Amino acid sequence: MEPSEHRQSQSQDPDAAGKPESPSIPEAVETPEAEVEAARQRSQAQPRPRVGFKRHGSRYRARRRAVDILFEAEARDIDPVAIVEDRVMLSHNDTNGVAPVNPYTKQIVAGAAEELDRIDEVIAAHLAEDWTLSRISAVDRAVLRVAVWELLFNEEVPVVTAMVEAVEISSEYSTDDAPAYIHALLDSVVQKIDDARAGVSFLATEAEEEVHQAAEVDAELDADAEADADTEIEIEIDHGDDHTDPVSGEAESHLDNPVDEREDQPDVVAETAEPEATE
Repeated sequence: MEPSEHRQSQSQDPDAAGKPESPSIPEAVETPEAEVEAARQRSQAQPRPRVGFKRHGSRYRARRRAVDILFEAEARDIDPVAIVEDRVMLSHNDTNGVAPVNPYTKQIVAGAAEELDRIDEVIAAHLAEDWTLSRISAVDRAVLRVAVWELLFNEEVPVVTAMVEAVEISSEYSTDDAPAYIHALLDSVVQKIDDARAGVSFLATEAEEEVHQAAEVDAELDADAEADADTEIEIEIDHGDDHTDPVSGEAESHLDNPVDEREDQPDVVAETAEPEATE
C-alpha cells in the first residue's frame, strides 16, 4: 500500500486506528434442559380464545359422537350398535387412533336404535305440512333423533338442556337454517311432552283431528243445504199458486178466495121467467 493510501484510510476512519478487531460472538446453543423449560413455560401460558369458541362438557361430546354414529349407520345402512362395538374394540389399541366411547354415547345409540320407529313418528308429526322426515338432511335427522330420545326416554336430562345441546350441535354440523327449525320442532314436542312420554300417537291424534274437522265441515254443509231447501219451499208456498190477470195485470190467488166466484152468480135458468102461453 502506498503511503498516501494509508493516510487516506486513516483519515476516513480515525476512531478505528489503533483499536483491535473485536472477535465474533457465537450464537447460544439451547441445551435439552432449556428446551424442556421453554416448553413448560409455553404450556403454562394462557392461549387467546378463538372468536365464538365454547368449551363443551363430556355430555355434549357424548351427544355429538352419538350423532356421528347414527349418521354413519344410516349412510352405511348398518346397525348403529354394531358401530359402537367396533369403536370400542378399536379404542383398546392406541395405534388405531380411535378414542374410547363414552358410556353416555353407548346409552344414546342403543336407546335410539331400539326406539327408532317411535322417535321418527314424533319427529314426522311435528314437521311442517309440506315436509317429510326423508326430505330433511341426514345430519338433521341424526341430531333430532338424539334430542327426541333424550326428551322422551331420559327424564333425568332437563328438556331445556336437550334442546340447547341439539341446537348447538346443529350449528356446528349443519346449515345456517338448521338451528332455528330444529329449535322450533323440539319446542313443539316439549309442549306435548307428557303425551309423548305416555306413548300417545301424534299421527293418530292428528288423523282423528282431521276426521273430526271433516265431520264438522260436512255438518255445516248439510245445515246450509237444509236451510236453502226450506227457503225454496217457502218461496213456492208464497208464490206458487198466484195467477196474474192478463188484462188488468192484477194477481189473483185461489188461496185468498177459496170459494168459487161462480157460486155468487145468480142461477140464469132459475131466474128466467117462463114465457106466457099464446092463445
